[in-house]
Amino acid sequence: EDAKRKKMPGTIIQESFGKTKDGFEVTRYTLSNSKGTLTVRILDYGGTITDILVPDRNGKMDDISLGFDDVKGYENGGPVYMGALIGRVGHLISNSQFSLDGKDYKLFANWAPHSLHGGEVGFDKKIWSGRIEGDKLV
Repeated sequence: EDAKRKKMPGTIIQESFGKTKDGFEVTRYTLSNSKGTLTVRILDYGGTITDILVPDRNGKMDDISLGFDDVKGYENGGPVYMGALIGRVGHLISNSQFSLDGKDYKLFANWAPHSLHGGEVGFDKKIWSGRIEGDKLV
């Protein structure tokens, strides 16, 4: 059945979402399907999904995700990770330490006394690179 389906490209829009406190430009990408029944907005800051718009039972588009209205909210919102990529680890490293091959490692305790989702500067705080190529965001 997939072979019979005609590919209908959606749209991708790129726009500024503001700047980090360190002066880095944050870009928001808006991806919409061709029917206009699904829109997702993603930041290059933390790979964060800021909006998921879908129609309610009456056809009115509504956002079903949680998030902040500006970059400052994502920078200062604490360790909530709303919509963001997490890592280098998912969940926590107990007591912010581990041993590997007989060597002990001490990590930053961002959720004392534990290290949560990658520590002090996890993937949720990184600026990821993205670009639009035709009808794709890569």
